Amino acid sequence: MKKIIRILGLIQIIRQKKYYPGKVRRELTSTLLHLEYKSYRKKGSHEVQLKLFNYNIHAFGYENLRLLFTEIFVHEEYQYFANIQDGTIVADCGANIGIATLYFKWRFPGCIIHCFEPDPMAFLALSKNVKNNNLQQVFLHNVAVMGEEGSLPFYVSQAEQASLMMSTVANRMNERTIEVPAIDFSVFVKENNPTVLKIDIEGAEKNVFDKLISSGAINNLQQIIMEYHHKIEGQPSNLSGMLGILEKTGFEYNLITQFNAPGKFQDILIYAYRPAVLSN
Repeated sequence: MKKIIRILGLIQIIRQKKYYPGKVRRELTSTLLHLEYKSYRKKGSHEVQLKLFNYNIHAFGYENLRLLFTEIFVHEEYQYFANIQDGTIVADCGANIGIATLYFKWRFPGCIIHCFEPDPMAFLALSKNVKNNNLQQVFLHNVAVMGEEGSLPFYVSQAEQASLMMSTVANRMNERTIEVPAIDFSVFVKENNPTVLKIDIEGAEKNVFDKLISSGAINNLQQIIMEYHHKIEGQPSNLSGMLGILEKTGFEYNLITQFNAPGKFQDILIYAYRPAVLSN
């Protein structure tokens, strides 16, 4: 019964998207129902395909694809980006298989996107989704974004390809360890001048932002949507530290979150923006 209520709630969210034509809302609904059914009947990590709008999407397992579709196309977590014009440079950190990238190109076709994904299997699917859909001005980087250049251990699932919990933080996912290259993201920001940042890197956010501040690269950014990972097991709370970084560097912000039990892990979506962005 809870599952049915949840699905009906998602359908209602889609119906309320009056800013989209009826054809778009119907396809979102049919895709939602398809993924709900497939994720129930075909569990596990295996190669799957999905047709969405004019996109052919390659993924590993229906459950991960269902979660990504729900977050990105139903809840539209990235709809709050404002004033993305042709030529706006977007950094997609933690791109996984590229569903957020597809969303950006669907909503803002003229933007330029740099995708960062360290996991080899997720990067393989990301590459297929960019190439097979002929996405233009999308550049792929098979690296982790960090505060320094080098290589580092990356913790992945033993059984699940392209898991949504893969991380450079052992307490987030610690079933199997691989070595991945990392870049100093602040150098990339200074050299390429992205003004929009989407970042979902499973607990490594503070490392990146500390270097963005010390290098001054954070001044290049105008909008940030960050999935902040709060209450990772074994780590003290430090949300105030992240919000303090944003406040000290001239950002305003809004928060979206929910939690099920005190003391447990919690995803917090932070939309940060320079005040001038909303006034344009």
